[in-house]
Amino acid sequence: VWEDASNKIAYGKRRHYVEGEELDGVMNYPLRHCILDLLSDQPSRSITAVIRELMSLRENYPRDFYFNLLNNIGTHDTERVYTALHGKIEKLRIAWELLFVLPGVPCIY
Repeated sequence: VWEDASNKIAYGKRRHYVEGEELDGVMNYPLRHCILDLLSDQPSRSITAVIRELMSLRENYPRDFYFNLLNNIGTHDTERVYTALHGKIEKLRIAWELLFVLPGVPCIY
C-alpha cells in the first residue's frame, strides 16, 4: 500500500485494512515522501502540507496500527535515498534521524 491505507479502494471495493483483524500495520511510504520533500532542494509541497499529511495519518489510523507502521526511506521498490538526496550526506543523516524518532518501526534497506 503506497498511500494512506485507511481509505484504500482496490478493484472497485473499499478495503478495511486498518479495521478489525486484517493487518497490524503497513509500510509507511507516505512518511518516505514527506521526509524526502522536507529535505529536497526543490520540494514539491510546503512544510505545512507535509505536516498536514503526517497528521492525517495519525488521525486516520487506529493507535496500535499507527505505531506498527513500518517506516522506511528506501526499499527495493524505490529510488535509493542517497540518490534521491543527490549524495548530500548531511541530508541523508537527517533523513535517518527522522526515521528513528518518528512514531512507527524503523526499517533500513
